[in-house]
Amino acid sequence: MQNIILTTKKIFRLAFILILIAATFMSCKTAPAKEETLIDLIKAGKSEELQERLNSSAINMKDEEGNSLLHIAAVKNDPIIVRLLINMDADIEAKNNTGATPLAAALNNSAYDAVKVLVEYNANIFAKDNEGEKPFDTACKNNVPNLILTAQTIKQKDENQDTVLHLAVKAMDKQLTKQILAIAPPETVYNKENLSPLAIAYKHNNAEDSAEIASILLLAGIQPMGKDFAEFETASLARNYSMRFADGETLLHIFARKGYTGFLKFLIKNKVPIDVKDISSSTAMQEAVYNGNTEAAILLLQAGADPNSRNSSGNTALHLVMPEASRSKLFNELITAGANPNLKDNYGETPLHVAARIGMNDDILDQLLKAGADINERNKKGQTPLILAIDRNQTQQVDFLINHGADIHAEDKSGESAFVRSISAGLPMVEHVVTEKNSTERDSNGSTPLHLAVSHRASSDIIYYLVEKKSLINTRNKLGNTPLHIAAEKNYREAGEILIANNADIFYANLNGDSPLKFALTLREGREDWMINSHTIGAGDGAGNTPLHLAAEWQILPMIPYLIDKGADINARNANNETPIFNAVRTDSPEAVKALLGEGVSKKADLDARDFLGNTILHAAVRWSAYKAADFILSKDTEEYVRLINAKNLAGKTVLHEAAKQGEIKFINIFLKAKVDVNAADETGRSPLSEAVLANQTQAIDLLLKNGASPVQQDMYGRTALHEAVEISEESIILVRNAGGNPLAKDAYGKTPFSLALNKNIRTVDLVLGNDSLLADTDGDTPLHIAVKERVSLDYFQRIMKKKYPVNKRNKNGETALLLAIQNSQKEITRALMAGGADPFIVNNKGVSAITEIFTHHPDFTPIAAEFSLKQTDTLGEGMLHYAAKFADVQTLKDLLALPGIKLDVKNTAGETPYQVALRWNRSEIAELLKTE
Repeated sequence: MQNIILTTKKIFRLAFILILIAATFMSCKTAPAKEETLIDLIKAGKSEELQERLNSSAINMKDEEGNSLLHIAAVKNDPIIVRLLINMDADIEAKNNTGATPLAAALNNSAYDAVKVLVEYNANIFAKDNEGEKPFDTACKNNVPNLILTAQTIKQKDENQDTVLHLAVKAMDKQLTKQILAIAPPETVYNKENLSPLAIAYKHNNAEDSAEIASILLLAGIQPMGKDFAEFETASLARNYSMRFADGETLLHIFARKGYTGFLKFLIKNKVPIDVKDISSSTAMQEAVYNGNTEAAILLLQAGADPNSRNSSGNTALHLVMPEASRSKLFNELITAGANPNLKDNYGETPLHVAARIGMNDDILDQLLKAGADINERNKKGQTPLILAIDRNQTQQVDFLINHGADIHAEDKSGESAFVRSISAGLPMVEHVVTEKNSTERDSNGSTPLHLAVSHRASSDIIYYLVEKKSLINTRNKLGNTPLHIAAEKNYREAGEILIANNADIFYANLNGDSPLKFALTLREGREDWMINSHTIGAGDGAGNTPLHLAAEWQILPMIPYLIDKGADINARNANNETPIFNAVRTDSPEAVKALLGEGVSKKADLDARDFLGNTILHAAVRWSAYKAADFILSKDTEEYVRLINAKNLAGKTVLHEAAKQGEIKFINIFLKAKVDVNAADETGRSPLSEAVLANQTQAIDLLLKNGASPVQQDMYGRTALHEAVEISEESIILVRNAGGNPLAKDAYGKTPFSLALNKNIRTVDLVLGNDSLLADTDGDTPLHIAVKERVSLDYFQRIMKKKYPVNKRNKNGETALLLAIQNSQKEITRALMAGGADPFIVNNKGVSAITEIFTHHPDFTPIAAEFSLKQTDTLGEGMLHYAAKFADVQTLKDLLALPGIKLDVKNTAGETPYQVALRWNRSEIAELLKTE
């Protein structure tokens, strides 16, 4: 525009020069050479001369550029000539070749004095030049609109019937508007669009300046429009923008609802309270949100609106169901502003409840969860967002909530969970609710979806769908029940058959020990018919027990013939190789045993059946204390029953072995009465008595011994009951020893009960030995021999010596305990024996005596021997010196001779002195020491 103005000025300058040239030329032809032209007069400002020379035909003359005299006067900025020309009827709206009027020319040349005169005569401020430029536009661009505004010009209209006030409002020019209003009160004038200046302000409701201009117009007295802006007009005229209207609303509420952001900005600028509430406790921000006015909501939030403010229903802005188009943006802005997604309304619902219930899209749900919304929060009815989505068939929202971990088992106050609700809705909804990921999730009772589906008798298609999740089939709840337990308990045949067909375990026991099979066999009423089929009749539990095994064990007598008639194998083996009759015995049920042995059934159980250890049903009876079952079996006198009493298992043990081991006195008496072999040996040769001893069953030991059990019976390792008793208890030692147990009986390793006792304590030694002083083992060893060989302590040895065993008794090798002690270098034991009267001159089968052993191999024992045997002699009258003469070395003899009481002249029965014996043995050096004077 500035370029246009400059161009216009250049054109006018050029036109002015051309006019001067033309005027000069013309004057040369028509006037005296010195007469001035009209243009010269105008330029010179000679108004009087101009007035004299002007006539009506010349007043509107134009130069070659189309400029009239008024144009030239206006450009010259000569208000006098301008006024003169106008008064002489010069055309005030004449246009030059560029289409500019005198007013336009004056404005373009900043000829503002001329402008004022032209405006005074109501020159058209909207006259367009060839470029479409209007004087009004030029004045505004030159920032001099005040020059063209008068009481007359403000009433002028452009081609759109707009007045300057219309245009000022359109331009949102507050200053211009005020300037216009200062000239005259505003009139309600309408343009071609039938808009008044106020209507134009209202039309631009998103501009803050429009709101302010509207207020200015109203205060200036323009006619109010009412309708959408009635409250604003009232508040403006009252100069109170915080005033309340219907339902307690403020202008903020009204414009927030309508989305008039310009007016909101105006109100905020005028410090209208942001969070003031209407009669329903809604804030302006909530109104903006509810109506989907995103920009209005953002504006209010930025101005400090509380994003967590609640209305009378307890709803925050996040609870409000806003138009879908603006929903995502609004949620984002609210959450960014600090909206709490876990606040509840009066119904206890969070925004997530609302979003799920009405089906808001995933983006909204995702924003809420990312902001911290509790996906499993409950409303006052205990309902979670997932429950609400299911109830309203919002499958997309169900999928989203499930994929983000919503609890399918969270229950409402009626006790129904989301999953249970989905059952009522049918398979399509269940498919949305139960996925591979959550199919194993449990409720507070440990139940999976399959448990619950069976419990609520869900349709078969739902059962089939859930059964496809293989991990669910045999899952147990907190009571230990599987889905099949529940089907059996409720007699839900259809579900039960589906479960069994998909390998549901009929044997799983719950916490009470009850399995689905037990429910079916116990409760019956048709349950047994669908529980027992061609597959399950021969199936086994973890221990290999078939339904028939278990029916016998549970003593469900009517089911025994039922199962047999249905094809059950009466001699089926479990993991322990036990047949059903073993289970009948285990539960001590003579009736079940009787039922399996042919009474009332088409087949008979094998009485001689053995388990994998070779045990018979009588062995089992002992193990399970089944007295009644054992009595029933032994009451039969046929051969097949009788032979059970002495039947052995793979370890060679009879029922008496088992009874003795367990201390089953009642069974022992039963078996003794039945003529059991009391001394039967097992595969290792061990007797029932030894079993009782090893188990420290003292009552059983006593009973067996009183009924002929041998205390000296040896097993394959040579061990007797007394060997075992030494390792077990004092009471068992006493019982076996008093019954004739041999303390010196040797086992295969040469160990006797006595030698074993030596490794215990002296009390055990006393109990094992008893009071028999003539004890000796098969090698002739007395307890003294054995004690020496075992190298017992002196205390033990002295305690044994007190039992008065023969101190000089020789064993099969002719050895005395003294000789063995010396050979073992046992000085203290040697001293004890010699102090107890042991004879050092007794020789063994090789001719070696204790005294010989001392002088030849243990000279350090010489002082001990001298202490107790210096005056003793052998049968030939030879004493220690005689033996020293034969066997001692020089030093030993010297040490002996140094002892007090030594006599060199002692003689043997042949009259020889030690000196003479030394000479006879050719021991001259020794003889020299023994020589007497």
